[in-house]
Amino acid sequence: MKVASGKPHYPSVKLIGFIGYVFLLSCNLMTGCKSGPVKDSNEPGNHLQQKKLKGKVKTVTYYDFMANEYNGQVSRGRLDALEVEQYDRQGYMVAKVVYDNKHPKKIIDSFAYSNNGKGNPILTLRYNGDGSLYASYKYQYNQAGLLKHMVRFTAKNFKHTEEFYTYSLDRLIEYKKLVYDAYTHIPDESKERYKYNEAGQNVETISFNKLTGKYYTSHLFEYDRFGNKVKETGTWADGRQHKTIWEYDDEGREVAHISIDIDGEYRSESRYLEFDSEGNWQILLYNSGGKLSQDFERRFTYY
Repeated sequence: MKVASGKPHYPSVKLIGFIGYVFLLSCNLMTGCKSGPVKDSNEPGNHLQQKKLKGKVKTVTYYDFMANEYNGQVSRGRLDALEVEQYDRQGYMVAKVVYDNKHPKKIIDSFAYSNNGKGNPILTLRYNGDGSLYASYKYQYNQAGLLKHMVRFTAKNFKHTEEFYTYSLDRLIEYKKLVYDAYTHIPDESKERYKYNEAGQNVETISFNKLTGKYYTSHLFEYDRFGNKVKETGTWADGRQHKTIWEYDDEGREVAHISIDIDGEYRSESRYLEFDSEGNWQILLYNSGGKLSQDFERRFTYY
């Protein structure tokens, strides 16, 4: 598969200028671009590590194009979405701007936080573009400095979420999430448990039904001799299965992510075609159901 040559279909100068303006405005007026760790994932590390971004990333600009393929040549269609993220020197996101062409809207996020003197955030405030509060996050840690409790409050709908993390020998063995209804305050509970091999790799994740508390799904993971995750097999309680396969090049960079039901009913595939000098992918082609549908590009700046 080849990408057609010629001038890429990038957004207009006016759009780039607008994105840059609101991006800087959100930083300067609301938080001065202070660090804003928001723990949206139970993966360890800062935001760059959670997103598997390499190097001292300062900004990432995402372009989401419609894609067309003819005789093995890929051409870009219209720009559907543009997103800009900025990170501090510690690898935490401090601001984000999103422009969605399909449903025209402009979303501006900025973050401010307080830490416990050890580099761990204890309070994060996330703001909307108009300066109003979007959500607050409070964190608690165990003696080893690992996150054990997080509380999120969303201002618009008064939704209250709690997350609990349980460890054994510094390994996460259980994750529990409670989402409270804004009116009844009755929690909607979900839970996951994790198993590891002797190398410390997560080899099984079991999810439990939030209503019955019984087994819901099991995900088994396999790794290559370099420690790269190469296969995931998910099995639901009713017997349905799903498989995900990762492929890597000789430099250990992920070059493909393939998702397929074991019965063959559905398949999607992401192919990473170009990388920058830090090893971050720059071009991604997404194929769903055997049809090329999207062409993604990322541009980076570094400290």
